[in-house]
Amino acid sequence: MLNLIKSGKKDTTHVLALIELSILEGDDFAQSKRYGKQAVHLATTLKDEKALLKAYVNMLKLYRAARVNDTALHFVAQSQELALKLSDANSVAEISLDAGNVYLHSHNYLKALSEFISAANILDSLGTNPKSQMTAYANIGNVEVLLGNYEKALDYITTSLKIAQEIHYEIGVAYCFKTQGRIYRNLKKLDLAESAYKQALAGYEKMGNQRMISELLQNLGTVYFDKKDFTSALKQYEQSLSVAKKNSIISQIPYSYGALGASWIELNHLPKAKAYYDSTLSLALGTNPYLVKDSYENLALIAESQGNHKQSLSYFKLFTALSDSLKEVENKSTAEEIEAKYQNASKQNEIELLKKDSELQQFKLKRQQANIIIIAIVFVSAIIIGFLLINRYRVMNRAKRLLEIEKVRNNIARDLHDDIGSTLSSINILSQVALTEKNGDTQNYLQRIGNQSARMMEDMGDMVWSINPRNDSMKQIIIRMREFAAEVFELKNIEYRFSETVVEELTLNAEQRKNLFLIFKETINNATKYSNASRIEINLQQQDHSLVLLIKDNGQGFDDQTTKTGNGLRNIRERAKEINGTISLKSGVGEGTEVELRLPIA
Repeated sequence: MLNLIKSGKKDTTHVLALIELSILEGDDFAQSKRYGKQAVHLATTLKDEKALLKAYVNMLKLYRAARVNDTALHFVAQSQELALKLSDANSVAEISLDAGNVYLHSHNYLKALSEFISAANILDSLGTNPKSQMTAYANIGNVEVLLGNYEKALDYITTSLKIAQEIHYEIGVAYCFKTQGRIYRNLKKLDLAESAYKQALAGYEKMGNQRMISELLQNLGTVYFDKKDFTSALKQYEQSLSVAKKNSIISQIPYSYGALGASWIELNHLPKAKAYYDSTLSLALGTNPYLVKDSYENLALIAESQGNHKQSLSYFKLFTALSDSLKEVENKSTAEEIEAKYQNASKQNEIELLKKDSELQQFKLKRQQANIIIIAIVFVSAIIIGFLLINRYRVMNRAKRLLEIEKVRNNIARDLHDDIGSTLSSINILSQVALTEKNGDTQNYLQRIGNQSARMMEDMGDMVWSINPRNDSMKQIIIRMREFAAEVFELKNIEYRFSETVVEELTLNAEQRKNLFLIFKETINNATKYSNASRIEINLQQQDHSLVLLIKDNGQGFDDQTTKTGNGLRNIRERAKEINGTISLKSGVGEGTEVELRLPIA
């Protein structure tokens, strides 16, 4: 190639040689770009539009690979215009595929999807390039996964897989199986996910692709983790880490460390879990804020479990600060994702309508088939309306879910500000007073600081427990309630009985779980402080579509008609109202007290 260029012919062959050299120098971006620019300049000088199109497409691919998205989009526009002028359908499809990947790197999923669909339509009509056709369908499926449309994504990936298998395209087959595994895992079809990942792993092992082998071993470990088979998960994660270290796959190593840490937590080996999360943190700092955030959170939980409350609080503060900094970015991304999903639905409907309009025009040319046209229009309209309604329902449901998540975040922020913030302010004031105390009452202030700190740690523990998704099940909630009751009543020498009749599969959301436990906690505290009871009965049962908590003591009771309501009872009623529950209280002087919470459940 170099000798050909040195000959100085300055013709089309010279342009093609420069393009080939640009491709060959792919690892050296500067040199590759230099040859590419020379090809564009020479083709422009020669006014050879076909050669110029190839030069433009080469520059597009070059900047796309380097993730220089703005420049890549410039060459998308240049090459698309020239390809349309030359009526080169294959090039138009190839450019659309590259353009889709540029938009995908920019997180503009709607534009990426539009380009991939455009490429697929052209390639389907041509039927001459099955490899690119397979790639187009795989890319559409990948974008649908990112948008959360898993069933639709599965259809596209299945089509792509079929084409890849027909043409014996090993890389395509392995990629499709890998994406299928990802989709099945999101759909909670874990056996299918495991099977798909194993087939993908076999393909990449055959090709010797160590990076993908490491990634797929981690994916298989995650499937076993979801199945609660933590020993098998641990084995896969260790193999993934071994491959990553052996082949210097630096980007994979912190993910493997984090996964190993999570497995050792589940296997209740906290020192090993801490060691792996420390390693994750050291590698992810400055490069992956989400891994850093996850490490802070788990290190805080480990420190708390080990009784190291000071270190736990330190990690939790770092976790909270990082979460707040990422929150704005996540909210923006969520809003863009909702808009993309809505626009995606509109775009798909627009494509369908355009196709049907074209069919209608053809039918109108054949007047003798007028009746068939009417039937077809009615049928198609029904499909489109049904599609619109179903899609709108899905979008609304997702939007509702996002609003619920935002509500939980706001509640957490409010609790941190109101409870933890006010307590910290109080501790700060008391410490300042203690420092300046001259009357020998410093011990009293230190005692008050200790009490405030203990209460804050207890509140922090309740908050962390309530938002941890591992505590969604009723089994975990009941364990937490029993632990608290035992701790309080045994300290006060109060006899108690705790009974429950609840289906273990029942789950509550974070807000319901938090308020149920805090109502239970407030009621128990009131009973131990004010009732002078010697026996307390606690019953938790599921009745039809309600969860009923009944707490009854044999204490001194009170006249609920004349006794002034305190902050405790007001807090209980407000918390019940937040989760659409109802509180009933029965008490009489010398007759004990009975508190009943009814919480509606699905």
